[in-house]
Amino acid sequence: MKLRGTEEVNNDIQDMREESQKMMREKKVTIAELFRSPIYRQPIFIAIMLQLSQQLSGINAVFYYSTGIFERAGVSQPVYATVGAGVVNTAFTVVSLQWMSYVSIVAIFSFVAFFEIGPGPIPWFIVAELFSQGPRPAAIAVAGFCNWSANFLVGMSFQYVEVRNG
Repeated sequence: MKLRGTEEVNNDIQDMREESQKMMREKKVTIAELFRSPIYRQPIFIAIMLQLSQQLSGINAVFYYSTGIFERAGVSQPVYATVGAGVVNTAFTVVSLQWMSYVSIVAIFSFVAFFEIGPGPIPWFIVAELFSQGPRPAAIAVAGFCNWSANFLVGMSFQYVEVRNG
């Protein structure tokens, strides 16, 4: 009653039934068909690129290696700074630090915050919207595989990139 302003829900229930019937009629699509069919080729490419760009932005490198990053920046207690990076959306802790240490904490907190309001969740929403019910499960599987593969790649390679460039 509060949401709709009326107790009449028959139209909404009818819409849900029609949507359910449409979903039942739609053909299931395999992962291979996503790549073979011209209809799905562009959306799956977009889905893959979104997931890769999300992971290759470096967000997980920040979470995986932030203690070491903070340590090298001169933060006296890098574990607490790492915890702060993980909860940046809900709390900030003020710690007396050297000037460069403070800058590194603010930079990582800002990166995490802007990632979460920008590219963080977007690939998951867009992938779900690019595909109808038939190909959606296969597309989400491919996108998720790309996301976690890139996550693994970043997690395993960042420490070597950091040593070489640090």
